Amino acid sequence: MDKIWQTKLEMLNRLEDKFQYLPSHDALFLLTKTVSVCRVNYLLRTSQCSGHPGLSQYDDQLRSMFISSSNLLLSDNCWKQAELPRSFGGLGLRSTATLAPSAFVASAAGARILIAKILSTRYAVPMTSYHEEAVKGWSKSFPEIAERPAEQQQHKQHSWDDIVCRAAFDKLLATSNDAVTRARLLAAKVDRSAAWMDAIPISSIGLKMDNESVRIATGLRLGCNLTIPHQCKCGMAITADGRHGLVCRRGHGRITRHRMINDVIQRAFAAADVPSDREPGGLCPGDMRRPDGVTTIPWTRGKCIAWDATCPDTFSASHLPQTSQTAGSAAAAAELAKRTKYTDLDASIDFVPLAVETSRVWGAEATRLLCEIGRRTAEIAHDQRSTAFLFQRLSVALQRGNALCVRETFATVDEQQQEPWNDLP
Repeated sequence: MDKIWQTKLEMLNRLEDKFQYLPSHDALFLLTKTVSVCRVNYLLRTSQCSGHPGLSQYDDQLRSMFISSSNLLLSDNCWKQAELPRSFGGLGLRSTATLAPSAFVASAAGARILIAKILSTRYAVPMTSYHEEAVKGWSKSFPEIAERPAEQQQHKQHSWDDIVCRAAFDKLLATSNDAVTRARLLAAKVDRSAAWMDAIPISSIGLKMDNESVRIATGLRLGCNLTIPHQCKCGMAITADGRHGLVCRRGHGRITRHRMINDVIQRAFAAADVPSDREPGGLCPGDMRRPDGVTTIPWTRGKCIAWDATCPDTFSASHLPQTSQTAGSAAAAAELAKRTKYTDLDASIDFVPLAVETSRVWGAEATRLLCEIGRRTAEIAHDQRSTAFLFQRLSVALQRGNALCVRETFATVDEQQQEPWNDLP
């Protein structure tokens, strides 16, 4: 066992030397998809290596690779979250020390079932005690967890692992000492909040993010420090988390983020063979209100559809009491406000508000519309992944917009020479 883990560590050391030359998006994609626990999962399933020092050394090496590629300084709590699966708010950089007991006990249960099928009762090998020892080892590794998978699910690794991950997430949530951390953890756990991590970083189709966008997107998900404390161009004091930039009224990043989201939505309608116009006039009688876009042919039941996108901040003072309790409450409130704004829209047009929070949580109405666009696109393109691709493109656009918002809090040289923002009338 010592020799095998030494070989694995040497392989990871060689990879780390090469990873420092990769762009951050490429490095993160490879770390989560091919490098982390993927290279040792067979070893974890076929050998009782829980407690071996090689596991913790492998995890430490993986953490070092992630810090080098992401340019983030991780606290212990940030790394504990990063080790969780994305369905539990993490990055999918799984800990071998945590996964080893679940992998082995599931393999032991699967072997017991398979051997019983292969061999007759006369020649059956007594695997019951072997499986029971594996269960005892799992219980010893996680003494605070009393839950067990159902008997018919014990041969599945994720059945054991989900229990451990749920307990780890609940512990992070219970020990969070402020509403911002709770809101961030709840938002990170929502489905599709990490869709940008599934996007293959290909520049030619606009899915590859620059290093700074990846750093800020990852840091916002894990709650890392993104900047040094400084004063924004608007005069507000900005803490190290940099979240003020997501909603700063003086920055142009919010406008750019809004435009990028609408560009992706309009192209998605076009891919579904539904042409559309941006910011049409004359839809609201008596004033100059304009939704972000409208289809020029009927969408359903003979009616065209108009949409208006908005990006409320999950961590703003007005939303935090709700978002720290229920994920997506800011998006729900924003959708309701948009519907109220366009109640007098032309009767021949259906209106759908598209709300996505800065923490990448989509509103319910936006999700339904985007899933329908993806379904229609799949019928044309004959690719059932069309919906997933659409959410990936939107998620990448949102990350780029968030990164621009955070960076715009720093005044340029020309702006520093001008009169400060807070001195303007």
